[in-house]
Amino acid sequence: MTGVERGGFGEGVATPYTAIGAATIPPRRADVLCVPIDDEAVLYDHVTDTTFRLNETGFAIWRFCDGRNTMNDVVESIRATYDVDEATARDDVGAAVSEMARTGIIGCNGA
Repeated sequence: MTGVERGGFGEGVATPYTAIGAATIPPRRADVLCVPIDDEAVLYDHVTDTTFRLNETGFAIWRFCDGRNTMNDVVESIRATYDVDEATARDDVGAAVSEMARTGIIGCNGA
């Protein structure tokens, strides 16, 4: 589960974590409106007039994608927050970041 739903209509197909790269720094777009709702969030991209629902894990990943953390940093933060093994954290972070990058709400800088 990527933690990202576009317009409330399920999840997209994600690119594997390794295709993004451990040193990639995924910054969220500053102009995307984020409305926290308990441990989840709704994002609104005014450029594409699209909403996204983030579950608790997706919202945590969104917060860690601050333009300073690498993919490895995000994976380690998710591991520490949710006490999951490295493979699960890499898969979940990779899927969520890939979906967010595909929709344009974050970028992927670095290699």
